[in-house]
Amino acid sequence: MNAHELLDALHVAGIAVWVEQGRLGIYPPSRLTPELKQALREQGKELARIIEQEYICWHCESHHVRFDVPLQRYVCEACRRVLQEPLSPFPPLHELLWQAGSVYGFPALKLAPHITLKAGRESWLTFCTSPFTKHHTRLLVLAYRKLVNPAQADEIEPEPNHKPHHTTEVNHMKLVWQDSEPLPTGEYLVRVASITEKEGKYSLQLQWMFRVLEPGYEGRELIAYTNATNSTTAKLAQWARALGCEVVPGEEFDTDELVGRKAIAVVVVKPSQQGNRYNHVENLLPVRQKKPVAVSAKAESEAEERDYFSEEEED
Repeated sequence: MNAHELLDALHVAGIAVWVEQGRLGIYPPSRLTPELKQALREQGKELARIIEQEYICWHCESHHVRFDVPLQRYVCEACRRVLQEPLSPFPPLHELLWQAGSVYGFPALKLAPHITLKAGRESWLTFCTSPFTKHHTRLLVLAYRKLVNPAQADEIEPEPNHKPHHTTEVNHMKLVWQDSEPLPTGEYLVRVASITEKEGKYSLQLQWMFRVLEPGYEGRELIAYTNATNSTTAKLAQWARALGCEVVPGEEFDTDELVGRKAIAVVVVKPSQQGNRYNHVENLLPVRQKKPVAVSAKAESEAEERDYFSEEEED
């Protein structure tokens, strides 16, 4: 295959390819087949030339585009914008949604029976810049459709006292300082904030991010890792069951289905090689198995206010 065919084949296989400091970057390399590896050896130089000429940023038209592994998206090194596709001159969906939201005043949008994007600029900013997953992308599509479809305009509630932006807006960065001390050993009510693929030392791993809902520790985050294995006895399957997901041999499973669910995290404190202490998530348990005093409805509600989603109770 020639270089253009190789580039298409890599994109179809879900493999990101870019040029950084004169060398080709590949992610994840574990998806490379022997045929693709051979083609890269033969067409690597030509492929790099095509990338440097044809990858383009939709915002500043720069050709300095690379793949950001933690974000799982292509980004422009010149203006730091996120790209939908490295070969596309059009803005990505989350950028279009942000622009449309500003016109309507960042309204509350009901995206699913139990998922609502809350009104307000801060909620929208968090939603549009969250780690990209299949589940999150589907919600972005739903939100954009509701804004551009007049038939669904009755579900759009503008933020009170909203004034359309007709002048240049000055963006300010707001940070929330987080306690660096690890949580005490114990069991904590948590919500799954995200699950992303990470290239481990020996194999592909899944990085879990949990948001703590316990009173006194609301908003704290915990990071844990599991192997990306499809065994029904592996930790991934055990945690999926704890989160209320049925694990059936032979059925397809998407980790995005676990995002937003709650469980009890069994947390311990361990020493690092640098002499610091850190939290390690030993296990996940179903919410009903929590041993300490249950979190009050008020405390959990206050913790959930930090999310850009609000869950609605069934009638």
